[in-house]
This record gives sequence, structure tokens and C-alpha cells, in this order.
Amino acid sequence: MTYPSTLYVALPATSNQTVSFSAKYGKKSYTCSKDNVSFEKGYYYQSTLKMNPAPTLNLTDPKVGQVICSDGKNYDVGSVPAGLTKVAMIGRVSTDESLSSMAISLTGNTRQVSAFEASEIAKCTTPAFTGAYWDLGWGWKGAFLACRVDGDATTSSDDMSPIYGFKAKMEAAGYSWPSGRYWIGPDLGQEMTINLNGGNAQATFKENIISTEEEIGTAGYIPCLYF
Repeated sequence: MTYPSTLYVALPATSNQTVSFSAKYGKKSYTCSKDNVSFEKGYYYQSTLKMNPAPTLNLTDPKVGQVICSDGKNYDVGSVPAGLTKVAMIGRVSTDESLSSMAISLTGNTRQVSAFEASEIAKCTTPAFTGAYWDLGWGWKGAFLACRVDGDATTSSDDMSPIYGFKAKMEAAGYSWPSGRYWIGPDLGQEMTINLNGGNAQATFKENIISTEEEIGTAGYIPCLYF
């Protein structure tokens, strides 16, 4: 038996883009992706989508620097089976039940959006996994410390420099992070400026808790998977 549901979403005008949707019903997540989608500004569109169950996140002894792939399992960066896509790099593994473990998307986006948009976009990151959720990245200082190598920053601060261990693990996972300014969460208006160009490996943080989109401006965003 099927249970049709109605989903209303606000989407920006776009042309020939891949649009992905994710939804949760009970404890299960569902996902659907459509290629070559175009929307014109000011129009209402109606479509019927079949959403398939998302794979269950099934991690075995997760370690910082490993990657989570499209099958929901974790692998060393050099041992990913053929046919799988690397989705996120594990940046922090928590043993504290009050703090989620964190994996950083390998498709971070430098597209400039408001903090309001970044939060909503990040939560809809695909692929969806049952047993985990996507959100705007937070907990970066802990991730930088978890990835550190000798000579890196040793304490949590608003100037985490250098972070060569983090840079090396992200690049090993296959993602060269563009330098720039990014929204981070969970509170609106927090930002991180990161510079990993050339021999640089720096990250600085700023809290800019203000109330209107016009005051906050725009920045990029990095979705993270929490489990």
C-alpha cells in the first residue's frame, strides 16, 4: 500500500540543474533526485515524485579521516569499492552521548547565499541516510583538533591556525576546499573564514548574531552529516 503525501517547497529559479529531495516518514528517510530541471521565477510547479528508501547508515568502528560512501558504510580513503561515491569525510568521532559525531560533505558549496538559505539548503543535502541527518556544519573546532598533526593548533579558539592535519585529510578524501567565508551553525549568523590555498591552513571564526538577512549578507555553506 502506498501513502501519497504532499510536499511544498520554495526553490530558486534554475536552469538544467539536478534537484534532490529528501523526506522522513517515521524513522525512515526517503530520497529522490531529478536531472536537467528548470524553474522560472514566479511560477508554481506541480509534479509527482517517487521517493525511494534511503540506505541505513551502517558504520563499523568509524575513524577520523575515513570516508562515508553512498552505501552508508565507512571506508579508508584508499579502500573504497568500485561503483561507490564518496559522500563525506569523518571529521570527529564522539564518545559522548550528548555530542554527535560529524562527517564533512565532500561537495561543499561556495555559492553565495544568506544564512537563512544556507541552513535550509544544508538540511536537504543528499544522499539521505536513515539513522543520520544533514545540517549546516557546526563543531568545527573539535574537528580541527581531532585531525591535528604535530605543529597544529592545540586548543579551541577563534583562530585555529594552523590546521594542516585537517587540510591533508580532506585532500586525501578527494576534496580541495575553496578558501572563503562560510556560514556555520547551529545559531544564525556564525561564520568561519577558511584559507587552505597553497601552503596555508587557517580557520578563523566570528559570531555575528544579528536579525535581518540584509545585515548578515551572504557566504558559502558546508553541509555536515551527524550521527
